[in-house]
This record gives sequence, C-alpha cells and structure tokens, in this order.
Amino acid sequence: MKKNYLLSVPFALILLLSTSIYSQNIVSTNPTMNAINVPVNANLSISFDAIITPAQFNAVTIVVSGSQTGRILGNFIGLYSTSILFIPNDDFKPGELISVTLSTSTTKLVASFTTAVSTNSAGTFDYGQNIITTNASDAFTVFSADLDGDGDLDVLSASIDDNKIAWYANDGSGNFGAQQIITTSVDEAWEVYAADLDNDGDMDVISASAGDDRIAWYENDGSGNFGSQQTITTHANLVRRIAVSDMDGDGDLDVVSTSINTGHIYWYKNNSNGSSWTEEILTSLQGTGAIHTTDLDNDGGIDVLASSNGYVGWYKNNGFGNFGAFQSISLSDLAIAGLYAADLDGDGYQDVLAALRFDGVAWYKNNGNGTFGSKQLITAATLTPFAYDVYATDLDGDGDMDVLSASSNDDKVAWYENDGNGNFGAQQVITTSADAVRNIYAADLDGDGDSDVLSASGNDNKIAWYENESTTLSLHDNELNNEWSLYPNPTNNQINIQVKKGLVIQKIAIYDLTGRLVKAQNIKDNLEIIRIDSSLLSAATYTIKVITDKGVLTKKMIKM
Repeated sequence: MKKNYLLSVPFALILLLSTSIYSQNIVSTNPTMNAINVPVNANLSISFDAIITPAQFNAVTIVVSGSQTGRILGNFIGLYSTSILFIPNDDFKPGELISVTLSTSTTKLVASFTTAVSTNSAGTFDYGQNIITTNASDAFTVFSADLDGDGDLDVLSASIDDNKIAWYANDGSGNFGAQQIITTSVDEAWEVYAADLDNDGDMDVISASAGDDRIAWYENDGSGNFGSQQTITTHANLVRRIAVSDMDGDGDLDVVSTSINTGHIYWYKNNSNGSSWTEEILTSLQGTGAIHTTDLDNDGGIDVLASSNGYVGWYKNNGFGNFGAFQSISLSDLAIAGLYAADLDGDGYQDVLAALRFDGVAWYKNNGNGTFGSKQLITAATLTPFAYDVYATDLDGDGDMDVLSASSNDDKVAWYENDGNGNFGAQQVITTSADAVRNIYAADLDGDGDSDVLSASGNDNKIAWYENESTTLSLHDNELNNEWSLYPNPTNNQINIQVKKGLVIQKIAIYDLTGRLVKAQNIKDNLEIIRIDSSLLSAATYTIKVITDKGVLTKKMIKM
C-alpha cells in the first residue's frame, strides 16, 4: 500500500523556472541527491524560497523514473505555495535507483537516490543456485526490470555466441518461465539494458553487439511484447559496454558506449522518445573499457566514470551533455574489468568501485570536491582471481551499501559486509558454480523486500539467481535456540540435528571458516531428528546453518 512518507533534508541549488520570471532558489529537497536507504513509500518534495505559480510550474519538465520500473506516475500538489510535493501512485521497488529530472530552457538537474530494502534481509544465500536458463551461449550480461507490467521483476540476458537478447517472465516468487527471444539479429550480443526510452511508462530493451558495431533498442508495448529492432548506431566499433542515463537533463534517457577498437566514448542523444538519435564523441582517449554513469560531484549533472589506458577516471558533465577532460582517480595502471559507484561511507557522495583483474576488488573514496582517495582493497586477487564485475546494494538490511564481486577464474560470486563507514568484512561466498562468471546484478526477485543476486556465466551458458533469506523470527533468538540440539559435537561420520515439535527444518547448510558452502541438504519431511553424513568433510571447524519455518539457526561444528 502506498503511504505518505515525507522526508526533509536541506539541499541548496538554483533552478530558473522560466526565462520570463525571476529565478527561484531551491532551499530543500527530499530525498537528497545520492541518498541511500530511502523508504520505498517516500514522497518527493522540493521547497523554494518563493511561492510557485501555475505559470512557473508549467515552465518546468519534471520526470521521475526507476531503474527497474521506468517512468513513475503520480500527483503533484503545492501550487501557490513554496513547496511542490510529488506523490507516486505506487511504492518504489526495494533497492531501486530512482532518478528525478528537472528541466527548463536554462537549467538542467538530475537527482538520484536509492531505496531501502527490508530490515529483515539476512545476507545469507543458503538455498543455493537457482538456474533460470542454460540456453544463453557464452552469456555475458544479466539485468532485471518489470518487463510485462505485472509488478514483479523479470530477467534479461545477452549472450555472445548465439547472438541472443532474451527475457524470462517472473511469476512474482522467483519462478521464471521459458526463454523468450527478443532478437537474434545482432552479431555478438555483449550487453543488454532496460530503460523507458520512449517515456510511455514501460521498460524498453537496449542491446549492444560488438560484431556489427550496433546499439539498438526494442519498444515494449507494456506487456512484454517487443517491437522490431530500432537502430541507434552501427558505428560503435567493437562496442561491449553501455550505460543509460539522462545525460543532458531534458527528461529522456540517452545512451553512452565505449569502443574497444577506437578507444572512444560516445553518447547518443535521445531526440524524441527514441525516434531519432544524435551521436556525440565524449572523448577520443584510447583504451576505454568499463563504464558507469552517475553524478560524482553532486551538481545535478550525470558524469561518466570510465577506464582509460588502465586508469580509473571520470568526465565531468555540466548538466547539458558537455563534458570536461579526463580526471584520473587511480594513481597506477590497472587492468580494469568492471566499474560501479555508490555511497559506501555514508557521506552523501558516490564512491567508486573497481573490479581489477590482477588486484582484486577496490574502492576509492569520493572527497566531495572532485578528488578521490587512494585505492582501498576490499578483497585481494587471491580470493577473486580475474575479478570481472562489481556491484553495490544493501544485502543485510542495515541501511548501508554492501559490495558484490564476480571473479571469472574461480567461478565465484561473493559479497562483503559494509559497516557503514566503508570498512568491509571478510569475503562471504554466494556460489562457486557460475563457470566463468562475467556479470552480476541485484534485485528483489521473490517479492520479500530484500536484494537477491543474479549472475551471467559464459562457460556454462547460464543465467542464475540466488535467494537472499529473511531473518524474520516468530520467537526470540534465545527461545528459538532452545528448540534444537546438535550431537555428537565433535563428530566423526554423522551429525544429528534434533528439534522439538512445532519447529520445521527446511534446509541445512554447512560452511567452512572461509564462508565456502561445503554441504547443503534440503529437508522435505517434517522430522524431529535429521541425520547428516559428515564422513567426507575434512577435519576442521565448520558453521552449520539450519533454516527453519521460524528463522535461521547457527552453531559451530567440529569434525574430528
């Protein structure tokens, strides 16, 4: 249910509402730019230093859009007052990036924030790998959005060897239907993205294919039926990475791409709801690869984060799609496979994350003045050999942004808990069964309010997801711990788990001290004593996790 929830945070910018009327100052906006942990039922408001008349309001284009849901509709109230309030018709999705564009003839502003996930998010993934498909040959990219307008998040894939862009309908509980092909009329499909390019309220699909240098899009009718291919460009030489954002602040979404062959970064201006595009060269520097778009200096313009000749850096946007020179973030030459940005230390600025092939996963603190701190390793290359991708979302429901990594050489997806200040815990393994994993994404796939994880892996042609569990208990922790016992402990060949009547065990998982899952067993029958074969486990100390209908239980187990 949509509830009114109004935040109030100071925020100073200047917005010229009309060329014929004096400029108004924005004295507060809520949520703030790049805010995190914003309630999903939040309203949006902008407060000015003078009363807003209908003439002034009509001179402003305001577009609210979600990264997983497209254009967001709602009601504006507050004319003849100093505050404009936007009340969305529906709640936002948990963990969704929401963007608000305010545009006049002289001023462009794009403000973004990330919504909260459930506080019951456990950050545990004991249900293992859920395969969506193994029919995406050399799968490279996975994405999630509501493609059929039914309120849940579906999945998209791009796969290189079969030249395929496809999607998979979600029933709302994380059960996915058969593969539905959007197109095979591309050559080497490296990238797929979903965004509302024509501003009609549904999520269209964008593809990038390296073999034919093509970026194209496919119009959605709102029910998951996609139109024919509409070409944005066929001059994106060996394109492999794209990003979609409103680069010129005019209320529609543009496309940014990197070219492996020329080393250029291009952006394509959306002129009229996707019907025509203008190609612009953002930079001619050589060696561009990974790319991400976000506002790095909190000035309301969407900047471009990119790699160039092995360096992490960024290009400042003045809000109108005019970009400055490359500003280096990293101080050394690195092999950069993936980039992302999120506020990792809670100071209101987007920090930079990098997946580094030979170094591991690192982050760079945004100092707030256009400069960045030195490289801080989250995990070393020994634990993430060939780190291919990196992502950030709140996995444990504590209100800060945790980090996800994908490392191709050990087929691993893992995460790292953030204490809220940019200090990260030990690697927690989600899976080692994504053979040559290339890409990861996070979204609430089963509708329980937390961020689940998606992976695309090339050697096994697989798109898969991993359920994030809930910590909701119907008993207090100490009461629940009295409801079960583990014996013998230490053990040799068998461990017994006994529960009292009324407690139903659903699954048992055993982890070594590095967090690696070594044994898992689903429990189908309602048994009071469950016997687990531990004979093949090496002598060591383990954590045994028991998932029940009333919560998750853990104990230490010693194998002799």
